[in-house]
Amino acid sequence: MFKLTVIFTAVLFISISSYAEDDNLSPLDQAYVLAMENADQELDYYNLFLNSELFIPVHSYKKDESPKTGVTFDPILMKTDGVLVLMLFDSLERLRAWGNDDMAYVSMPGRTVVEAVGSDIHWALNVGTGNMKVFVPEELQWLEELVNSSK
Repeated sequence: MFKLTVIFTAVLFISISSYAEDDNLSPLDQAYVLAMENADQELDYYNLFLNSELFIPVHSYKKDESPKTGVTFDPILMKTDGVLVLMLFDSLERLRAWGNDDMAYVSMPGRTVVEAVGSDIHWALNVGTGNMKVFVPEELQWLEELVNSSK
């Protein structure tokens, strides 16, 4: 199992400089804190992540419009130190705080994100909060294997 890691990069922090830290812990935040304190809780965190509704900022779609099943979407990717990062949020409020009220998005369970996006880029969950989590490609490959084995 992968140790939970947090990668802090200047570009991510510059992009959120005006975003105030969120003091309210979401269920994913709570599970992340527990997993950081106790490695035995890591699997619980990943399970909750895979089953949580996630919000992804995208370049297309009108405000509050979701794509139909099977339709592709164009996620907003940040680039830092030459690494592409997919932005994910566990609530619409957090996505809006990071971006703005007019930002387009798609939402789907974490397991669907794993299947749809793949593992060749990094993912950043809840950028701008005290419990931001960056997923590295090796970790995402493991999650992809986990999702595939549960089918």
